[in-house]
Amino acid sequence: MAYKMDFDVIIIGGGPAGSSAAIHLRKAGVSVAVFEKETFPRPHVGESLVPFCYDLFEDLGILNNIKKNAVRKPGVRFINKNGDQSTTYCFKNILNGDNHLSFHVLREQFDKQLLDKAKIDGAIIFENHKVFDVNLSNPNQAYITVDNGQEKKEYTSKFLIDATGQDSFLGKKKGFKSKHKDLDRIAFLQHWNCDTSQEGINEGLLQIIYLSSTKQGWMGLQPVDLNRLSVGIIFDNNYVKTAKKKYTNNGVEDWKQQFYYDEIKKSPYTKELLKNSKTINKLMIVGDYSYSMSKKYDTNYALIGDAAGFLDPIFATGIYLALNTSKYVSESIITLLKNESEGLNKMKNAYSKYEGALELLERFINNFYNPDFINLAEIGEDNYNGDEEHSKRLIAFSLVHFLMGGDFYNEHKKYLTYLDFLQNPKQIARYHHLVINQEKYKENSCDMLSEDVFPMLHKISDD
Repeated sequence: MAYKMDFDVIIIGGGPAGSSAAIHLRKAGVSVAVFEKETFPRPHVGESLVPFCYDLFEDLGILNNIKKNAVRKPGVRFINKNGDQSTTYCFKNILNGDNHLSFHVLREQFDKQLLDKAKIDGAIIFENHKVFDVNLSNPNQAYITVDNGQEKKEYTSKFLIDATGQDSFLGKKKGFKSKHKDLDRIAFLQHWNCDTSQEGINEGLLQIIYLSSTKQGWMGLQPVDLNRLSVGIIFDNNYVKTAKKKYTNNGVEDWKQQFYYDEIKKSPYTKELLKNSKTINKLMIVGDYSYSMSKKYDTNYALIGDAAGFLDPIFATGIYLALNTSKYVSESIITLLKNESEGLNKMKNAYSKYEGALELLERFINNFYNPDFINLAEIGEDNYNGDEEHSKRLIAFSLVHFLMGGDFYNEHKKYLTYLDFLQNPKQIARYHHLVINQEKYKENSCDMLSEDVFPMLHKISDD
């Protein structure tokens, strides 16, 4: 007698990867349950999105709601550590469609919106249900044990998706997870009641500030709501360990919060920007966030989003990667449930695409932290003198535009080739048509009006 499955697919984790997978699967009529250990809404990091999320949102059926509620992001500005030099990258220079205006999202709202959409589409949502055990010994079945705080229950499915993000449930349980030794960093993030009419913030730019070489990191600022600014700081872990020792030796009880405040004041730009502001939520800290998985799928499970691996948030690619793995892996599962061989082949191709995107990001992230690489805050200066260094600057300027605004997930091979140009500038002449050197790319602003960046201003005026 065949054993009756509770669901076709069980998803652990209700964040963007898990929720979007549920939406894709429900479109195909697959029965889905999502088990989420927390109750939404809940705060989360990873608030700035790249433009190519736009089409993915449309596919998920949530684009119009995001347009009504999320801050618009026209580009990125890199600022040097002293605050006296910057380069602005506007997406309109490489994208002609509506997606040249990306988004900054308040994650508690954004994540709940996706989870609610999955529920509307027919997924069964179990919040405040923690999966603490799994049995995958049967290659055609997944068996989980769940605790909802009152009782333990068991559920079965034909396939299991791990979308647990940084918790990486299966990766830890199966021993797939390994740290990136070259990306040992820790992130501190908090929201401020900052006046978002201030220059730079008022036009919705993601602003990235270089830190000193000893810190091996950066500071990221993005408006996530009207008069609400998210300020995250990323440091090399060794720098944080040294700071911790200093603060604890001096008897500072909450050394993490004091450390964060002090680092804000050390940056001339943020010290001035936040001088009349106060923090409005609890400090969020994420450590050991750079890791990879040696195995990501089999006949009865798959890892998607951050559960499949994570590098660094510098180029705001987390949600984009999560939504893409969710989309392509879900398509593979739909096929696999009908034809295992064909589905596994599709799964192999899906992860090959994912690995290519990660390879591109890893190379560019390592270059960003390399002191010998070009400073992206100074790259837009017009200092042509005909030498190889200037050629490298032009190519890097072009690459950064496309990496932050383009579809690097599906076009990773092309961008990997671009990166090779930086290592061989003598070949630049062959590819001069790829170089961005027009006047419009040497701008200091994306010329956005506050009412176009903050849709909530329209609600205030309507009231």
